[in-house]
Amino acid sequence: MRFMTSRELRNNPSRLWQPKTNEETVITVNGKPKAIVIEVENDDIEEQLKSIRYCFWGD
Repeated sequence: MRFMTSRELRNNPSRLWQPKTNEETVITVNGKPKAIVIEVENDDIEEQLKSIRYCFWGD
């Protein structure tokens, strides 16, 4: 897992797309996590979102 500040993202957005195999990126604002960027596997974003929601919220 890697961390990137919102300022880094704003100043150099291409850094987010640098190839990292199965590595999540946490976007922080003022040192606090605000977003997580993950790779979509097999172009099945709906199924992946369902899995994430279930693990996080239990819905």
